[in-house]
Amino acid sequence: MQAFLPVTQIVSIWFLPESPRWLVSNGMESRAATILAQYHTESQDERDPLVMFEMAQIRHAIRMEEEINQSTSYLSLFQTPGNRRRMRLVLGIAIFSQWR
Repeated sequence: MQAFLPVTQIVSIWFLPESPRWLVSNGMESRAATILAQYHTESQDERDPLVMFEMAQIRHAIRMEEEINQSTSYLSLFQTPGNRRRMRLVLGIAIFSQWR
């Protein structure tokens, strides 16, 4: 009984389209625009203003993430006293929530 929904998800995943964000980040922008047009417009026109706006948002978000990833690392979690304190709190909460 408990396995019904997970099995349904596993079987149906093969029939779902890829994420438009994943497609854009892997250089398949026309396919991403097609999927966005299919699910977000009635006319399924890839030149629809909504599709163009969403594509621009996706490109912008990916570009911003690439810039942020170039300037930060995991070491930034421990570089300042405030970040070290926050990390101690996070680790303490994680440990003590599993204590019992």
